[in-house]
Amino acid sequence: MANNPRFETNIEYEMLWELGSCKHKYIREVVSELEKIKKGEIEKYSFGYDITTIYCYAGKENAVIEYEKIDPVTYKGINKRIEIPFENIYSLMKDWRDYIDAWEKETDLEKK
Repeated sequence: MANNPRFETNIEYEMLWELGSCKHKYIREVVSELEKIKKGEIEKYSFGYDITTIYCYAGKENAVIEYEKIDPVTYKGINKRIEIPFENIYSLMKDWRDYIDAWEKETDLEKK
C-alpha cells in the first residue's frame, strides 16, 4: 500500500508543513477560494490546520501566517506571525493539489 503524500518546507516556512496533512477535498477548497481572492470575488479567506492559520486578503500582496511554535526547552507555546507573498501561498497550494491529483490517479488511492 502506498503512503499518503506529504510535503516538507524549508526552515523559513516550517510552519506550513502541517498543510501536508490536510485532506485532498480541503486542499481543493483552499485553491478554489484563493482563486476567488485573486479575481477579487471575495475580500478575505483564511485557512489552516491545527496550529497554523493563513490569512489572505483581496488586493494585498502578502498573506499573513500566524502559528504557535513550541519552545523545545520550556515547552511553552510561542505565537509567531510572518508575512509572505500571496503568490507563494497560492502556488504552493495549487502545486500541492495538482500533485495529489496525479498521485491519486497513479495509485488509484485517495489521500486520507
